[in-house]
Amino acid sequence: MAAYNFPGTLYIESAGVGSSGKASWSTIQTQVNAGWAVCSHAYNHQNLALPLTLTWSGGVVTATVSVS
Repeated sequence: MAAYNFPGTLYIESAGVGSSGKASWSTIQTQVNAGWAVCSHAYNHQNLALPLTLTWSGGVVTATVSVS
């Protein structure tokens, strides 16, 4: 996204910051300095495995989750 000068939004699960495979606070600060917004996701939660489909149309990404 940086190559196209697109800022983004990070939804942070604060309990996971700095854990293996997760962003560090330093990395998050770098994104904020680049114009990204940071929002709260949750303190923590279980990994949820759901069928997820992402589609792109007119510059908008839509996530569709199938729950049976």
